[in-house]
Amino acid sequence: MKITKYIILPVVLLVMLTGCKKDFLDLTPMDQIDPNAFFNNEKEASIALTGVYSALDDIWISYDAMSDDMIDQYPWEGPFEIGNGTYGAETGYITWKWQGNYKGIARANLFIEKMKTKAVFDEDVKNRMIGEAKFLRAFWYADLADFYEDVPLITAPQSLAEANTPKSPKADVITQVLKDLDDAATVLPASYSGGDIGRATKGAALALKTRVLLYNSRWAEAAAVAKTVTGYSLYPSYASLFTVEAENNEEVIFDSQYIKDKRNNGYSTVIRDWRSFCPFKQLTDSYYMANGKPITDPSSGFDPVSPFDKRDPRLGQTIGLPGQIYDGSVYIPANDQNTPTGMVIRKWVEFGNNDYWNSEINIILIRYADVLLMYAEAQNEATGPDASVYDAINAVRQRAGMPDVTPGLNQSQMRDQIRHERRIEFVGEGLRYSDIRRWRIAENVMVNGTGYDKTLLSDPSNPAKWQFKEIVVDERVFNKAKNYVWPLPESEITTNKKLIQNPVW
Repeated sequence: MKITKYIILPVVLLVMLTGCKKDFLDLTPMDQIDPNAFFNNEKEASIALTGVYSALDDIWISYDAMSDDMIDQYPWEGPFEIGNGTYGAETGYITWKWQGNYKGIARANLFIEKMKTKAVFDEDVKNRMIGEAKFLRAFWYADLADFYEDVPLITAPQSLAEANTPKSPKADVITQVLKDLDDAATVLPASYSGGDIGRATKGAALALKTRVLLYNSRWAEAAAVAKTVTGYSLYPSYASLFTVEAENNEEVIFDSQYIKDKRNNGYSTVIRDWRSFCPFKQLTDSYYMANGKPITDPSSGFDPVSPFDKRDPRLGQTIGLPGQIYDGSVYIPANDQNTPTGMVIRKWVEFGNNDYWNSEINIILIRYADVLLMYAEAQNEATGPDASVYDAINAVRQRAGMPDVTPGLNQSQMRDQIRHERRIEFVGEGLRYSDIRRWRIAENVMVNGTGYDKTLLSDPSNPAKWQFKEIVVDERVFNKAKNYVWPLPESEITTNKKLIQNPVW
């Protein structure tokens, strides 16, 4: 996929070809690909499959800006409205996400059908490709079910007459997702080489299945499946895990791949130059001291005059802090007109590349640290904090340079530790918003988003004497009566008369 994924594919036009009347001459247009004449060999099918992969968006990063972790300060970018609770059925981000997922699903459905009915090459290769498409379909449907719950379940290409499809219960959608992942896991290889690196693997199918089971509180099943995700390990350095140099390492299970000048990633510009995503003070406060104690513990050694000293190393590796070297110079918030919180994100930024729109950092969508922490959570909920739970969470902490979790915790105490670890480990990776909703704590943690008064952070000569005064940056609002599920886009309800809005909306 590293080689092929950036190809701009005319095959995207395939989704438009169903439901058309045939002319008596049955002429094939010269400006688009006829799906009935395209799956003649493996090369053609591979190009079509790349068209399915290309529907993957990297919007998962922005999910954190809807949570208590950070703000996307620009209203036109979407997460801003969701974070402060002013969104509704007509919000553009709500529609964009829905349509993006169904675009991918439509491509996957058409690809699967044509592979079954038109492809005439090696059966093993055909089955593997169908498995990849089923994995992708499951990926998009799992996302839809997480946010919208009951959604139309479409598993085959539709004609115009069939286009109006009612919602299916979330339980039915999840059943289909798990079936697709089981089918995929039986035919996908453990790994790829060369230009095929980046395709969905058996491990990716099993890891996604673990996530789906976990998100639906099927604890014992999730723990059991997580144990089958093998062949991966933690990359030694958290600090360099999200860099070009560390791409395709042993921790990556599934990612979206980029290559400079071909299929580029613009998040370096969005994060570094625009400051779209700025962390809240309550996020930085949530990082423990390096001794494993929270800063609220009187014995932790926390010094409010030097609040970033002796903290969890992941704090300075994830967030650009006042006084820290950021992009080659000392970061002085008073000189930064763009960040409202006095801090910036450093994860996913390709430092040293001034052509930021042309970054090639791969965006990791599933990695092994997540599998370990999903296992720890599922096993703790199913049986309590046995030794395997400690082993899983401690492995993640040890890689970060943090001490092991205190032994002898009860189930509730371990639950708190796992939730804390997930928040710190995955900042900027799009998991926090789903976590606080599935844990049903969103209304408690979505409070006023705070930052530092930048006018008091202006003396680079002696950072120890900077004054760190907290200010309110943005009001976080979460209405527990309706915000645990998103509304269906108003435009989709207008178009599809069989769609019924989610009752709470």
